[in-house]
Amino acid sequence: MSQEEDPIPDAGMIAQTRNAANSLRSTLSFVRWGLAGIVCLILLSVVGMYALRGRWETQGNLTPYFDFESPETKFSRLEKNRAQQEGALSVKNPSNIVSSWPEYRGSERDGYSKETNLLESWPSDGPPEIYRQPVGLGFAGFVIRDGKAYTIEQRREHEVITCYEFGTGHELWAYKYNAYFKEQLGGDGPRATPTLSGELIYSLGAEGLLVCLRADTGEHVWTANILSDLEEKNLEWAMAGSPLVVEDIVYVTNSGLTGESFLGYDKLTGELKIKALEEQQAYVSLMDVEILSKKQILNISAFYMNSFEPGTGQLLWSFPWATEYRNNCSQPLVISQDKIFVSSGYGKGCALVQITKHDNDSQNVVFGASEIWSNLNMKNKFNSSILHEGHVYGLDDGILVCLDIETGKRKWKKGRYGYGQLIHADGKLIVLGERGQLALVEASPEGWKEISKFQALNAKTWNVPALADGLLLIRNSDEMVCYDLKSTK
Repeated sequence: MSQEEDPIPDAGMIAQTRNAANSLRSTLSFVRWGLAGIVCLILLSVVGMYALRGRWETQGNLTPYFDFESPETKFSRLEKNRAQQEGALSVKNPSNIVSSWPEYRGSERDGYSKETNLLESWPSDGPPEIYRQPVGLGFAGFVIRDGKAYTIEQRREHEVITCYEFGTGHELWAYKYNAYFKEQLGGDGPRATPTLSGELIYSLGAEGLLVCLRADTGEHVWTANILSDLEEKNLEWAMAGSPLVVEDIVYVTNSGLTGESFLGYDKLTGELKIKALEEQQAYVSLMDVEILSKKQILNISAFYMNSFEPGTGQLLWSFPWATEYRNNCSQPLVISQDKIFVSSGYGKGCALVQITKHDNDSQNVVFGASEIWSNLNMKNKFNSSILHEGHVYGLDDGILVCLDIETGKRKWKKGRYGYGQLIHADGKLIVLGERGQLALVEASPEGWKEISKFQALNAKTWNVPALADGLLLIRNSDEMVCYDLKSTK
């Protein structure tokens, strides 16, 4: 019986099969190695970003740092700390706390403290630390009076106006309401430092809620929404200007995207009294100043430096001051009765402005503003400068600079502190760097002299320091820390 035999493949068929198998194995190997390479690249990028606190430039030149800790973890840590405080003994209102820091950047909003008899230098690990504890998200600073310190924080889905015992950090009360401004590049939470006036405290949240409370108890007095009440939209980086109280009115600016932007509310009832200036606003706090013997309210919008008459909202004068991205964020400095220094980042620079006045035919006083000089020697982004003995000190795109105010010429430029904040006290600059470094620098036109420097906070820090009775209170979106700067001599 015959049996059918299997065909025997020829050499060409065998070679083709082997080549196809080898090609498939090569392709699979390439895919596996490619995927492994992508995973490794991602892991290296994450590790690199964490190690270097990676930073990138946006159109507004903000430099955010990556934060690998979730807000939920931060909130849980804060709540645990506050729960522990509830059972702790607190010394109420120490009688030795007598000086104050009642507004954003101090009583005149110029960052200038009258404190004296402070430490000439600090130890390598910093001056004595009084307390350190978690705090909610946001970029507000502290205001201080009568032994209490106040700020505004983001805690989960609430903005919270908080009152702490200044000498111990013990939380005395917290007033919360639903609001959560989220912004990926700059960061989450409220921006504007509260304002103390008389027995009341005024706070403006990132989404426009203007809240008035009793400063001693946190009892609610009134609330207004400076955006939704006037059918306004928020600015890209949210409401950032601290409320300003002048006589019986509390003044704020909203976005001004569709209507009046300069607003005045009755400080006791919250009734809207003044609406003026249809002009887009920026991120600068109003200032109560005296120019040429007349009380005025100074404002920097997205396009102009403006002056208003208190009580009426009448526009007294304007000076063109627009940046490429409409991001004016730094406070002006009143140099004298008729001169104002103004500076912005984003390539804008700085200028010294002359204010004039004369009587017109109707016997009304007419004000004007004109440039004395301008240059690129100081570019304050969202860090305001300090005036001391005829010189302006500030961070020029993150580097400390000293300018001669009369000429605008640079005396020196040195010391990289990033986009931090600075105040002046006892002849020295206290610089809180963007990465949480705290430095003591001589306020002298002769040259940059950094006396002391140490790491005070360990994350992005854009909040303005506050100083009262020799105690320096600082914060960011992670922690609040109090240092004793008083000299023992």
